Amino acid sequence: MKLFFYLFLVIIIFIGTFCNENVKIVDSSHPSEGLGKLDFVFSKAPSSIVQIVAKLSRRGFEDRILNFSITDTSQSASGTFRDIPVGQWHLKVDALDSLDIIRYSGEIDVNVTSDKTPVVELELLPTNGTIEFHITWGKPCSPVSSDIVSWWTGEGNTDDIVGGNNGTIQNGVSYSAGKVRKAFHFDGVGGRIVVPDADNLKFTGSFTIEGWIYIESWPGPNGGHILFRGDDRIGIDPYDIRILSDHRLQFLIEQSSEASVHMETPITLNRFLHVAASLDSISSAMRIYINGSVAAETTTNVRPFRDLDSNYSPGIGIGNTQGVGFTHNAPFHGWIDELAIYKKALSMSEIMAIYQAGYSGKCRK
Repeated sequence: MKLFFYLFLVIIIFIGTFCNENVKIVDSSHPSEGLGKLDFVFSKAPSSIVQIVAKLSRRGFEDRILNFSITDTSQSASGTFRDIPVGQWHLKVDALDSLDIIRYSGEIDVNVTSDKTPVVELELLPTNGTIEFHITWGKPCSPVSSDIVSWWTGEGNTDDIVGGNNGTIQNGVSYSAGKVRKAFHFDGVGGRIVVPDADNLKFTGSFTIEGWIYIESWPGPNGGHILFRGDDRIGIDPYDIRILSDHRLQFLIEQSSEASVHMETPITLNRFLHVAASLDSISSAMRIYINGSVAAETTTNVRPFRDLDSNYSPGIGIGNTQGVGFTHNAPFHGWIDELAIYKKALSMSEIMAIYQAGYSGKCRK
């Protein structure tokens, strides 16, 4: 298991107020000028930490970087980001020791605004840990739907802790710190987990796939599968969620070679994202969610077909196709964590609850 050390790092964006929190970001933006100021105060750092590096980034703008030296007596630091254009920025914080080794790291999106007071949490993760326990303050796990069919946690094995659809590693898959304890890490070359084509995974109606992913690099032209059901025949795959080479997430359903539907939405590298894909056979709604919010949706009469051809190695592939070896290679590069499948379309509130649980994950019995 792994520890996500809080460091009591809390980010607060507001106007004209400076309360005594451990980390504060103060937005003193002027709407007429479109600029803001972010005051950054950090305290209660571990004794090994001597420097904090904070970077704000946003597409189309130059990065803003602040370096903080931690004082010996109070383990605190402060500084100011000045002239920050109003809007959404990505904040990354690294905590370094005396050898300039990053010991903790965390990142989050922050919205510099003049008319709201959002409060968000930033957790710094140990980057070199061998810590064997998990600490959570004030953030409960998310209840698990009774309609869950399979759940691969990545806790040092390929077991399905709900449905018994255990997988087998084929090539470059390992385990390391993920979003919730450990996660599967895929090498982006040929690594995959192969799961037998069980009856309870042969959906012909409503279903949901959800989990946490961290994309290290973009895949080749075949894409990089997160979860795939199919066989070794080309182009007849009941359902699939994958990363595309053009920096999008795709959700695909096929009913036959003539009837299929797919949808895409942009996605980003180098951060943990919660992704979900669902089909509601009653409303015909097909949706992709990223971090708890609907990112793409449509309606469709297409439903996944049930039976694959037993002569062509049918099954489920995690991190790639289900085929053994390189027959059909579409490798995902990065981490996949807490991957689960349900026999219903999870509601928006259920998906949001899983996302908001964050490092606490889904509740385990």
